[in-house]
Amino acid sequence: MASFINISKILIFSIIVFYMPFIYSLGNEIRICSDDNDDQPFLIANQENPTGILIDIIQKAIILSKELNIFTVKIQPMPWNRCLDMVKKGQVDAVLNISYNQERTQYIQFPEDSGEKEKQPCSSKLKFYCGGYLVITLKTFRPQYSGIVTDLPYPIRVARGYSINSELEGILKDNLEIGKSDNVNLKKMLRDKSGSVIAYTSYADRFYSVKFEDNYDLLKLIKVHKKSYTKKSYYLGFSKFSSLDEKIRKSIWKNLQTINDNKKILNSIFKKYTDL
Repeated sequence: MASFINISKILIFSIIVFYMPFIYSLGNEIRICSDDNDDQPFLIANQENPTGILIDIIQKAIILSKELNIFTVKIQPMPWNRCLDMVKKGQVDAVLNISYNQERTQYIQFPEDSGEKEKQPCSSKLKFYCGGYLVITLKTFRPQYSGIVTDLPYPIRVARGYSINSELEGILKDNLEIGKSDNVNLKKMLRDKSGSVIAYTSYADRFYSVKFEDNYDLLKLIKVHKKSYTKKSYYLGFSKFSSLDEKIRKSIWKNLQTINDNKKILNSIFKKYTDL
């Protein structure tokens, strides 16, 4: 009899351990990590209470569907490599603002219309947004960027941690300068009165200069070129090791599409942070 009770206890314990991640996920919190680089007004990376356009869009995506109303979202800004490590270990459910590449598919679930299924940049319907790397020079640089990066004034500055850095290093070599952030790089360009900056922005297809539009003094001195260095889809990528239900993941992606297709909803969110 004692043996039977012990076996029963072991079985019950095993069941609890097996279902614990699922129970935890249903604890009404979706954990999302993000880069802790401040990208105002898109992501204002306060460690305790991050805010910004992208946070509001995520929150809106959660309340659009009845099955998601039980959830709350916790965004945790942190160094990018730590964020990816937590995704690999299933310590968070998702990662904010991540682009597709084949290596990442080993531990991140992207929407079904991403990667090779995208016919052209930013054509994914289930993307979070179309992100781009802006080309910025001094106002005195007359030509418009043609797509040939070596035609830009040197040094060409880019912030550390960007996915384009290894590509630029191969092309530019000693003419590339990697700095702490876009803002630091802009200040260096203005201080030295030379060079150019490749800076990242969210929603490049609709609001490509939103991060600079409230700084009129800066806009008098710089030139944001019409052609971007590159544009591509960025996603809310789910950890393949998260216990978050597949139906929930797809529902969130679908709601992000609904928000992006609804100019009224999107504009109302943008107006909280910008005059656009």
